[in-house]
Amino acid sequence: MTRYAGALRYTLRRRVALASDVDDLVQQALLQAVVGWPTFRGEAEVSTWVFGIAHNLARNHVTRGSGLVQFGLGDAVDMALCSAPDPCERLAQREMVQRLQVGLSRLPAKQSEALWLVGVDGLSYDEAASTLRVSVAAVKHRVARARAALRTRQV
Repeated sequence: MTRYAGALRYTLRRRVALASDVDDLVQQALLQAVVGWPTFRGEAEVSTWVFGIAHNLARNHVTRGSGLVQFGLGDAVDMALCSAPDPCERLAQREMVQRLQVGLSRLPAKQSEALWLVGVDGLSYDEAASTLRVSVAAVKHRVARARAALRTRQV
């Protein structure tokens, strides 16, 4: 919240006449972001989302008057806490999976199959060897080569 407060205040000062209204809008935008955090899908940067909230509040303020939502004395912030993964974390995971898929698609087919069976499907080397109809040593070799290629981004 402290990361965005100053920038929000600066942005809203150009749109709203009274400084006290600007402070209220900044507080309202940050509060709505905290309360709405579980609904954030991670499709954009957090800053984009927060500034979008502030922009909408400022537009409503200018066209309709203050329109600030008054929360009671209850802890709306505490009620908003959830165990859902951080949207930034989800986005990073999604990007990592996409990079892995691209990397796997660039590997030789035999290495990709072996790594997929062991690393993704969770098969043991014995099970993967049986599935691929090769020796356990061959599976270990293919998996090691695939992991090395992905680590060094050779694919």
